[in-house]
Amino acid sequence: MNLKEFYLSPKGRVTRKEWWQWLVLPIIVLILATTILDFAFGSASRGSPLGILTTFASWLTIYPEIIVSVKRLHDHDKSGWWYLVYLVPIAGWVWIFIECGCLRGTLGDNRYGPDPLPPPYYTTAGPGIGAGRRDA
Repeated sequence: MNLKEFYLSPKGRVTRKEWWQWLVLPIIVLILATTILDFAFGSASRGSPLGILTTFASWLTIYPEIIVSVKRLHDHDKSGWWYLVYLVPIAGWVWIFIECGCLRGTLGDNRYGPDPLPPPYYTTAGPGIGAGRRDA
């Protein structure tokens, strides 16, 4: 999957590692950098910490954030409509964080496509305790 498909197409599945590495961390770095630049150049007002650059960066990241999180929900064999839970203040944000960033996806293929982790994705521990995906 290339970057264009990763950020702009809601089809397929992504792993927790990809979600953190290619979505969450870059957004955090971008928002921190633009906030620092806003304060350095005086474009942040006293009443709001969001300056011009930070506001623009926030708006720029909304669509990719939704798309990649929907793909992460697909890895759990859930519809992208579950992302609307995010609209519930605090509880929805916590749920999305846990669902996308903490829980492993379904093992093997599901209705949204093949497992994004290449086989073998089981540990050598065998069935029972300790078995699971490598991104667990």
